[in-house]
Amino acid sequence: MASIAEKFELRPDELAFHFAGDEGLAIEVLFNFLKRASTIAGRNGAELRVVGLLEGSLLVKLRAIPVSKMAQNAGRKFVDDPLGEAGKVTALVGGIAAALIWAFGQGATPIAKAGAEIVDKHQVTQISVVTNNNVTVVMNEPIAGNVRAHQELARGRSAIIRHHRAEAPATTLAKVPQLAAISEDFRRGRLTGTVAPFRDAMHFQPDGFHFSVPVYIIPGSHVQLVPGARYRVGGSIEMLDGQPDRLVVEAAELIPG
Repeated sequence: MASIAEKFELRPDELAFHFAGDEGLAIEVLFNFLKRASTIAGRNGAELRVVGLLEGSLLVKLRAIPVSKMAQNAGRKFVDDPLGEAGKVTALVGGIAAALIWAFGQGATPIAKAGAEIVDKHQVTQISVVTNNNVTVVMNEPIAGNVRAHQELARGRSAIIRHHRAEAPATTLAKVPQLAAISEDFRRGRLTGTVAPFRDAMHFQPDGFHFSVPVYIIPGSHVQLVPGARYRVGGSIEMLDGQPDRLVVEAAELIPG
């Protein structure tokens, strides 16, 4: 597998997907899969651009184009000072790769379902995420079977939820005082917690709580969040039906350790 990374000759701002099989993928199948990957990259501060298709689209080489100001500056400086800026660019790619790998392992996520369909229907035995440092298998027949099992479970849960939704009392911020405190801490820029991808979206789990909320980073913002790291964050909370819908993160301070 290490020879794959060598064959790609990836730059620090590049990663790739390797589809193990005998026949190339149809363009519409590949487009559907890459669209899901791009969604995850976008939530990690970058867009993915295809820069190489090899072996009938079984090897897809992608470049991470920064969309935040901080990441854009790192990309521009890389041209003039590749050694000094390589770490920042590599961290961006590493964060995207980690988010992709995480999403494949979270059951029936959109990208996992797209990958499982490729394995099930298109004569591909496995899919790997490739960086200059690692080659990680994210989809094969056992994983695809797990995705199908999660889909069946989700369908069963949806039926139960629909049955009981009319009887379930609504919960609002007023009925959960802790959420009001979280909102105030977030507004003041002192909310602490952990960042992790979940179902193709970056989530933030406040310290001391057993729930997480999707994170939104405004395009052009300097904010960079790395999966698995702890941060002190600030911004505003967008609500939906009395519940936090997503955190609009305007400032983030990495907490070492």
